[in-house]
Amino acid sequence: MSPSFSMSLRHVVKLGLSHLLVSAIGLCVVPLDVRSQAPNKGTITSACLPNFPYKEGWLGGDAGYSIALAPGKSVWLFGDSFVRQSPGPTRSGSRFVRNAIAISTCDEKHGWQINYYWRSHGKQAARAFFDTNNEKYWYWPLDGFVFQKRLYVTLAQLENNPNEKIFSFKTAAVVLAKVSNMAAPPDQWRIEYSKLTEGSTFYPGSTVVVHQKHAYFFVLNEKQRQMILSRVPLEKLDEPAANLQYFAKDKTWKRGLNGADALVIIETGHSEMSVRYHPKIKQWVAVTGGDFMSNKIMMRTAPDLTGPWSQWQAVHEFSEMNPKAVGHDPDTWCYAVKEHIEFASPDKLLITYACNSFKFEKQVANMSIYRPKAVLLELPLK
Repeated sequence: MSPSFSMSLRHVVKLGLSHLLVSAIGLCVVPLDVRSQAPNKGTITSACLPNFPYKEGWLGGDAGYSIALAPGKSVWLFGDSFVRQSPGPTRSGSRFVRNAIAISTCDEKHGWQINYYWRSHGKQAARAFFDTNNEKYWYWPLDGFVFQKRLYVTLAQLENNPNEKIFSFKTAAVVLAKVSNMAAPPDQWRIEYSKLTEGSTFYPGSTVVVHQKHAYFFVLNEKQRQMILSRVPLEKLDEPAANLQYFAKDKTWKRGLNGADALVIIETGHSEMSVRYHPKIKQWVAVTGGDFMSNKIMMRTAPDLTGPWSQWQAVHEFSEMNPKAVGHDPDTWCYAVKEHIEFASPDKLLITYACNSFKFEKQVANMSIYRPKAVLLELPLK
């Protein structure tokens, strides 16, 4: 099975493509070694709203997690992406890589700037930026963070599953990638990979939170379709699997990851989401999409990572899925909802989502879909 039903069907659509197609704003003064997930202190300006132009051969991707690397600079993580050696008006003839990244910057003088990266950029044999170097496996990027001038990215390691007729892939492991020289250009990054979990039962990294002395990984239990919580001490990130802990039903932290004994933090599991802390309301804010084919962005809050979490509330509707909208296409659906805390103002959230099509030919031809789109939403008051 796939990491979640919504993620599964999303990539069932894209699985066929792979066979056919061979940052931040403003004045954040919080030290990034302590809080790489701190909100912006200023006002969000239109000049620095994230946008994702087609350039440098990048022609679209989903996922769209972001991580602040420095004030005014973020890395963006994309899932399956269309890339090509030379520009073109559509994705026809593009290559297909399992992941790509971008570096965005924004300041008063230069405004919003973004550049895209993948392996063998500009060459015919394009490869994913996070490359397994093994044709059996591939990576889909999840959430990440910065600690002690190192970038950490959680990656789902996937493999083909020919015994499953519909969802012909499965989770083989979840990996924590470490970039030790993140100040260098991305094509010079030194990346080390460490296993976080093995197998397809648990999917940690739907979102990751740096809080006090730990990195907290929200875990999708793929069998139960619920969220549990795990963590790794920040001093032990080089050996994440050996130092993984889970929050148990007796509300203590225990070594390993035991689904039967773990406390359900959020009753509805999501393979893609974000959880970030907002000091103004003194709450953690979780943002994700609704159930599969929902046209809504959902939000809930909690005073602590372990809960109690409020009920989901719809805070936005995708215009692309509104049947009354001009140019509405019933084959278009939206997903990949995340908040980007480095762009948050005291009263606003910046959230991105992506849209896709159930029909391959529309995904290739419709250049208005299949890249992140940013929206500003009001911060909940409670």
